[in-house]
Amino acid sequence: MKAILVEREKNTSRLVIGEVDEPIVHPNDVLIAIKATALNRADLLQRRGLYPPPAGVPDILGLECAGIILSVGSNVTQWSPGQRVCALLPGCGYAEKVVVHETMIIPIPENLSFAQAAAIPEAWFTAYLNLVPIAQLKAGEVTLIHSGASGVGTAAIQLAKNLDAKIIASVGDSEKMRFCYELGADFVFDYHSKDFWNLIKTRSGGVDVILDTVGGENMSHHVDIANNKARIVVIGLLGGTSSNLPTGTLLTKNISIIGSTLRNKSHEEKSDLTKSIRELIMPHFTSGLFRPIIDSEYSWFDAEAAHMRMKSNLNIGKIILRIGA
Repeated sequence: MKAILVEREKNTSRLVIGEVDEPIVHPNDVLIAIKATALNRADLLQRRGLYPPPAGVPDILGLECAGIILSVGSNVTQWSPGQRVCALLPGCGYAEKVVVHETMIIPIPENLSFAQAAAIPEAWFTAYLNLVPIAQLKAGEVTLIHSGASGVGTAAIQLAKNLDAKIIASVGDSEKMRFCYELGADFVFDYHSKDFWNLIKTRSGGVDVILDTVGGENMSHHVDIANNKARIVVIGLLGGTSSNLPTGTLLTKNISIIGSTLRNKSHEEKSDLTKSIRELIMPHFTSGLFRPIIDSEYSWFDAEAAHMRMKSNLNIGKIILRIGA
């Protein structure tokens, strides 16, 4: 079968379509013909050799997919060939086919296209996991969502709004500010502003939950704007890996700092999370309360241009790759 492969030379790399082995379907697996996948920051890191796939997973990019079931393993009874499904993946989303364990499958609502469904898994799994089970965001609490116009950010804003939380989003330009307001954020601030942190603190009166995609020196500011018993969930390190934490304030405010990634979670944890998404989140896509936010769609022949758009931080929502087209 064909897949997008990374050809690395010294300090550069390029994406090419090449031949790879067909995946093997085990008794509890489902074989999916991929119609669409979506880009994630992890793809850019893996391309550079900085985010290796889990053991046993081929070095093919792609953490989510949407497509049609081609076949199922001998033990699978819940799913059938021909069903439209989407899934969170450990890799291999940039390929024509992928094998997924039966517990990781999500049926696509009839009102969603393959492109829309491909925009759901990574963003909504991440937003739900970190705002609900981990941070336990409650109605009336204030949440700060960094990278508000990203795939995860747009999902988190919709989810927090549904929880009746007060939402502050951070973005990098006026177009993204307008979009986050339209999506339901109560306050949106440009992180380039010299008054950024003061605006958050004065307008919100303090923050209860922070969804942090940045890390780095932001951490000391987070402790400053945090309310008592605030939860800071670090899901990315775009600002670097080092920070100076005011540990005294951290202690007196009883602040919790939690690091969280999806990729290294156990199969059991991911299966439980998938079940929650199927039962608690997907019905809202069927009703129209939630919607996948798509920035742009590219043919997989134009994957290089798609990567450049993400690298340039131009996207609002998810960037989609149409596989085989």
